[in-house]
Amino acid sequence: MKPEFRKDSEVADWALSGAKPLGRPLKTWEREALRRKRRSLLQAAVEMENMAMSGTASPKMAAVREKAARKHREQIADLEKVMARFKILETKTTKITKGQLRRIIQEEKASLLEQRSVEFEFVQAVDSLMAILKSLDPMERNSMIYNLVDELEDLASRG
Repeated sequence: MKPEFRKDSEVADWALSGAKPLGRPLKTWEREALRRKRRSLLQAAVEMENMAMSGTASPKMAAVREKAARKHREQIADLEKVMARFKILETKTTKITKGQLRRIIQEEKASLLEQRSVEFEFVQAVDSLMAILKSLDPMERNSMIYNLVDELEDLASRG
């Protein structure tokens, strides 16, 4: 008797439990169910990895989250084997989460720090100075800003 699936979860469970031969091709909705399951596992893995890498996670909690992410990645690999067997192609679109974008920016910033160009050091110094000035009382910082402007104008006039 050929198994008949009624829900997405039944298709996903069948695929993740070894995908015994069906003796029939997969129906369109079953193929879509496998694609949806793969996407949800991938999203869960990325979320777990991001939470594990967050500075707020304790080392123990980070390890638990990393383990959960690895489990999701293993399930994705199993699911992809079944999808390949049934020639189910996953369209390749790249979506980047905010956490991934932050990580990319941090890596690029680190790369720039290694190069240590004068322009980058200047921008970094200006950012640091602005952060300090913003943290001060407005009455206190105004005199500091005027003194800094005077010194910069003096430097500019000397060439």
